[in-house]
Amino acid sequence: MTSIGDRIAKQYMLEKEMDGNDMGSSFLARSLNDETRVLVQIIKRPANTNAREELLFSLEKLKALNHPNLATPLATGQTTDGEVFAVTRMEGLALNKLIPKNEGLSLSQAWPFLSQIAEGLSAAHKQGLFHFDLNPMNILVETDEEGDEVVRIRWLMQGNLEMDLANFKALASFILEGKNFGAGALSPLIPMQHFVNIQGVVDALSEIHRKQMIVPPSHENSLSENVVDFSVGRFIVASIVVTLMGCTLLLYYWLTSST
Repeated sequence: MTSIGDRIAKQYMLEKEMDGNDMGSSFLARSLNDETRVLVQIIKRPANTNAREELLFSLEKLKALNHPNLATPLATGQTTDGEVFAVTRMEGLALNKLIPKNEGLSLSQAWPFLSQIAEGLSAAHKQGLFHFDLNPMNILVETDEEGDEVVRIRWLMQGNLEMDLANFKALASFILEGKNFGAGALSPLIPMQHFVNIQGVVDALSEIHRKQMIVPPSHENSLSENVVDFSVGRFIVASIVVTLMGCTLLLYYWLTSST
């Protein structure tokens, strides 16, 4: 069984166990080549050879996909005990550390997270890859050189479409409402008919976001008020001009009558 001090792929030294469950464990590790920190996921020995080969094949497909919103493995393989491992970069903060508890984010604030998560999952699904445990701790967020937030999903394993859709729904609720992550109901932001595939969710979110970005209600009100104010102002100016012209004509008539 893999433990602290073991070497993975001959170049990654396991230094600290981060967490673990019945499926396996994750370790903080150090590259012996350049001292960089990496995350090593150890998946406990699959039940049979076919399951192990299928898992390794899925990890290789993930490497080849190399999608910007998926944490591409640096190395994959088997340990001497028959466990499967995947090594990924240790960069960014977990999403659960960025969402205000019991508050959540507005759709405009949440949009970069939701859209990138959905795009990553959609790309994976097209390759037949599904996540086993999509949750806020498995979503990493880092800032690129231009100051934009980049989202990457880590630990893509063997799940199914129904599981991914249910977990994405719970993830959206967590981001938008700040409630504890779970299979709770999403507020009626996205109608259920869109939860057929991730692309349907992306399209629904895109449409909602587009509508909200056109003219916010508060801006609409201010525009209406400005138009009203401008119309009233024009009426007052016109009234003054007409009054002055009338006075001028009366004065002219009086002067010509006197002479």
